[in-house]
Amino acid sequence: MYKFISSFVLILIVSTSSNYSFSQIKSPAEFLPHEYGREFTPHHLLVDYVEYVAEEADHIVLDEYGKTNESRPLIYAIITSEKNHAQLETIRKDNLRRAGLLDGETTTNIPIVWLSYNVHGNEAGGSESALTTIYELGAKVDSKVEDWLEKVVIVFDPCINPDGYSRYTSWNNQVANKILNPNPESAEHNEPWPGGRVNHYLFDLNRDWAWLSQVESKQRIKIYRDWMPQVHVDFHEMGHNSPYYFAPASKPYHDFITDWQGDFQFQIGKNHAKYFDQEGWTYFTREVFDLFYPSYGDTYPTFNGSIGMTYEQGGHGRAGQGIEMNNGDTLRLQDRIDHHHTTSMSTIEMTVLNGPALLENFSNYFEEFQKNPPGKHKSFIISQDNNRNKVERLLQLLDEHQIQYGSYSGGKASLKGFQYHSFSEGSVEAKEGDLLISAHQPKAVLTQVLFEPDPSLEDSLTYDITAWALPFAFGLKGWALENKMSPKGEFKIKESPLKDLANPYAILVPWGSTQSARLLSRVYQNNIRTRVATESFTLEGRTYPHGTLVILKADNKTMPDWHQLVSKDARDLDHEIVFATTGFSENGNDLGSSSMRILKAPSVLVFGGEGVNPNSFGQVWHWHETEMQYPLTVADQGRIGRMALDNYDVIIMPGGRYSLSENERSGLNDWVRGGGTIISMGRAVGQFADKEGSALKRKSSEEEEGPNLEEYIGQDRRYITHQMPGAIFKTKTDNTHPLAYGLTDHYATLKTSPASYQLLDNGWNVGLIEEDAPYVGFGGAKAVEASQNSLSFGIENKGRGSRVYLVDNPLFRGFWEEGELLMANAVLIVGGL
Repeated sequence: MYKFISSFVLILIVSTSSNYSFSQIKSPAEFLPHEYGREFTPHHLLVDYVEYVAEEADHIVLDEYGKTNESRPLIYAIITSEKNHAQLETIRKDNLRRAGLLDGETTTNIPIVWLSYNVHGNEAGGSESALTTIYELGAKVDSKVEDWLEKVVIVFDPCINPDGYSRYTSWNNQVANKILNPNPESAEHNEPWPGGRVNHYLFDLNRDWAWLSQVESKQRIKIYRDWMPQVHVDFHEMGHNSPYYFAPASKPYHDFITDWQGDFQFQIGKNHAKYFDQEGWTYFTREVFDLFYPSYGDTYPTFNGSIGMTYEQGGHGRAGQGIEMNNGDTLRLQDRIDHHHTTSMSTIEMTVLNGPALLENFSNYFEEFQKNPPGKHKSFIISQDNNRNKVERLLQLLDEHQIQYGSYSGGKASLKGFQYHSFSEGSVEAKEGDLLISAHQPKAVLTQVLFEPDPSLEDSLTYDITAWALPFAFGLKGWALENKMSPKGEFKIKESPLKDLANPYAILVPWGSTQSARLLSRVYQNNIRTRVATESFTLEGRTYPHGTLVILKADNKTMPDWHQLVSKDARDLDHEIVFATTGFSENGNDLGSSSMRILKAPSVLVFGGEGVNPNSFGQVWHWHETEMQYPLTVADQGRIGRMALDNYDVIIMPGGRYSLSENERSGLNDWVRGGGTIISMGRAVGQFADKEGSALKRKSSEEEEGPNLEEYIGQDRRYITHQMPGAIFKTKTDNTHPLAYGLTDHYATLKTSPASYQLLDNGWNVGLIEEDAPYVGFGGAKAVEASQNSLSFGIENKGRGSRVYLVDNPLFRGFWEEGELLMANAVLIVGGL
């Protein structure tokens, strides 16, 4: 066996050996019209080849699990013996029984390994290697493969990110030289903006497994939860000078990762190392790539009982078809294919060799943690007094992850727990009928991971954000309790009463969720005139807060069916509206008051292009088109000085580096004074800091003067005192301001940068981080100190317009639900006034 594994790459290249019996299935080199391993395979040909092998091999079944935003197929293959195919549904259901997701006894003992290639489109060596791997498995190049397939089911996804893969490979095949040019200065080694790493909306799909903001993730997770593999591998690429990386992973490990999961990573790493040693290939383990953040392609499977692993090959978009390395060697596409193919086959081998142990430990994982969840908090309660649309969005996510929940029925017991809304321990004000999520369930670990307020971090040198609890992200009042509590019956969300009137005086729309913003988006696009209440008022026995939308019959005389359109959209969105029969208020201003400010549908422009962070830009683009379904114009930032800005009411500057000339900066300032609204996000906020005529000032951190007498070693740990990889801070909020309508008196902001700004002397500090503000997650000591008494979000008025500063990206990775409401206020309310 080991002789075969260490030499199978050579066998595929030379294609000669009397010990192996090749089938009639064509290899990628024989099937494809281009030189395989020299040029990149277009996605449609990649699909063609996988379909071809599946048609030729009776032991491979191919299916499509969805489409991308650009209508490319998302496909996966099930590869196993024909005997196993005959009982495949039993094998699949038995695996779900091991996870406690189905009742009954198991009758099969076949482990499942899932191989995922090319989550990052410009890491194209992954999908290229998938073709070699499916050929070897389909053709059964060696008798060992036949034996393996009797003992394992392989779920095989050759390209998770077809749109990004196509963007990169199409570009590279257009610009690459016919004669291989490894010179790093060559065009093919300098990928243009936005790069192929990301999907259509420029999201990083390897950060989306838990949040499911993207269509690829939503469709894939349905298949994943149908199989729940024992082993899952995510194939990646990194900088071209790097050796190959495979398990075991780097610290920190999340506390809930079991000893077995960690130990098996060592075993599989040793197996890979054996084959790499024999070939003389360089590699490293236990560095850089940790297992903490829960939304990766290795951690999400890990928190679902799997052995989740990332494999990283040197290459990435910079490598092209071949590139010169620092050691003088040339890294070729074929090298990348060989390395990923080797670890693919080694992973299958180790799954087969350890099948019984994998199945036993997988079963034990779910059985043990359902009885004794590993985390501190065993129950999570979400108050029914929260905005119903926010709760609905949370339940939708829980359903997608098969996390069970029910109704709290413990009465007003004297309980203590962590209060998400106050960032502190305190009394629990639970009521009958509140939402209860117990960790005593099959998805115990995933539940605790997603709700744990402040995950324990064993090492602050981590790769990503360090806090993410869903109640913070969704802006929900709730509690994490150490008590074991069991739901009593089905949770029933409060109904939204909708009573139509044939001839209402007005329609009132309570404002408090992203669903409210979606309704306003439709109102705007239906050309229905609306107002917003800038002060609270009481009408027909009900008090309405500032931010309530007021749609008057008097404002819509030319549209006789205005109320029917609003009613239909409200029903479609399951959003509450109230039909008013009078404009006379018992308290506060009447509906005809000037305090009911007329809103205008804003025309929105967003800048992208070189220098703009593709993820930040993509989050704005995605939010407009899929969440708000509101039109926007996309333009390259290099055209700022040549555009007719007066055609727009709102300009959004996503995070990034902007190369604004003095004339362009002056033109933007004049546009704002004339009534425009600029919304700057994240790093883009710094474009306006410390500039003449700007009230925004950076906070300076005092550095110790004198010579550097520190040792060279340990500099990375000293450096992190100034860093903020991702921690959640409690922000004091002025929710009487339009920028904060619908928020409570605080907002949980996710800080992913150490950048801090002074409070505005001339402007509105709508959201601010106070002195000693509580936070969860890791922040370097110097960065935390600088964040105190700093601006989180605010507005500087300039002439008839304004600059909106969003220091922390409210659309981060598309899962910060409360941030989406903040963004809606900035674009649709502030931008519409």
